[in-house]
Amino acid sequence: MLPETHFRKMNGFVMSSDYKPIEIDDSFFLNLAKITDDVIVKPAIYSRGGKKVERFIFTGKYFENDKKIRLGKSYLDKVYKDNYIVQQRIEQHSILNQLNESSLNTLRVLTYRSVIDNEVKILGTYLRFGNPGSVVDNVTTGGYALHVNDKGKLADFAINANLSKMFYAGPTRISEIEDYPDYDQIVSVSKEIANLHPYQRVVGLDVVLDKQNCVKLIEVNTYNIDGFQTCGWPYFGEYTDEVIDYCRQQIQLDD
Repeated sequence: MLPETHFRKMNGFVMSSDYKPIEIDDSFFLNLAKITDDVIVKPAIYSRGGKKVERFIFTGKYFENDKKIRLGKSYLDKVYKDNYIVQQRIEQHSILNQLNESSLNTLRVLTYRSVIDNEVKILGTYLRFGNPGSVVDNVTTGGYALHVNDKGKLADFAINANLSKMFYAGPTRISEIEDYPDYDQIVSVSKEIANLHPYQRVVGLDVVLDKQNCVKLIEVNTYNIDGFQTCGWPYFGEYTDEVIDYCRQQIQLDD
């Protein structure tokens, strides 16, 4: 379910996808090019807002980003230091490409483990997409947030960082884009993932449907997950009263 990892660095140690120590040099990247010509590099810790997420494409001799900077040990050490991950770029579903082809347009799924029955509920979802040419879809880096209802239908407009309504994604009118594909599968998988985090009442899952109609988990967020309200919907929705009652009970217990 996770993107394929080619190699990583953890606390200063470079490791293979199966966590075995490795050395990276020019020959390493030439061998990597025999496996893939398109990778994503991103920080492994303290990552937020799509910062330092870069795409590198093999040009025949080197992996290069859009600024023609080569991917190599010195660049990784300088920019990403002791913690990063290098993964295979995911090819998203064709419907998501209508919003923007260059960015991976993820669906943020907010889940809530009820304080009453301890069952995982779906608070709601919203779709993010980036500007043309952007690798990331985060609103804070110029992207847009688009509400998706519980049937997978997209709203007629998206919201940017200035809270302005945007009715077009590039040349495409958002209201003319089809429903999110296999939305029921997204919901089902998201509940499974949330159940693996029994210690967390609320999580924000970044998922995407790839071109093979498989759900890919990009990230699990446990804080600063307020984008749902940016789209104009109450955070806890129908579960608001039970959350308020629970908080009141905790305050009384503390007193």
